[in-house]
Amino acid sequence: MIGLSQPSLAENSTQPLWMGLFNSDHSLLQINCTILTYKPMYYQFYGTNSLPVALYENFTEQRDKFVLTIQKAGFNALVDYRENWFGGSGGLEYIEYGTTQRNVLISGVGSLSGTALKLDCK
Repeated sequence: MIGLSQPSLAENSTQPLWMGLFNSDHSLLQINCTILTYKPMYYQFYGTNSLPVALYENFTEQRDKFVLTIQKAGFNALVDYRENWFGGSGGLEYIEYGTTQRNVLISGVGSLSGTALKLDCK
């Protein structure tokens, strides 16, 4: 949001100014912008037999891809952002360095969604 007070940065950029992911549109009420166009966006990914750390890394990577897709389409923000996970977990026992380890394997499908906005900010 700091970049909004510096229009020269936005004017010199070939990429639209990215404002972020918002859970609601109330955050945008404080900004002097006009909505030029909007589009519902949806992104889906899966994880199969992943450790929690690996699943988190996969989620972060997929969220970054979702944001990049939105930016490449020329949008500035995503409102009503939602993250959903449909899946479950199971037990895992394995040997690492000669020691039996126990952890959880998680499998499922994740979805990211919201409404992308193309804004004209003064």
